[in-house]
Amino acid sequence: MEGAIALRTLYERFPDLRIVGDAPHRGLANLRGYQRIPVALGSARTQDPVSL
Repeated sequence: MEGAIALRTLYERFPDLRIVGDAPHRGLANLRGYQRIPVALGSARTQDPVSL
């Protein structure tokens, strides 16, 4: 669940996020996934100031 929230927040903050290169797998049977995923963030979306 935390991962889904983190990724959604990342995509909202950096809408131009894209993978730029190879994303090698770990190669382990018990810990599947990527060793690293190189990305380019692009420009950040600025948040609107909160008025109190």
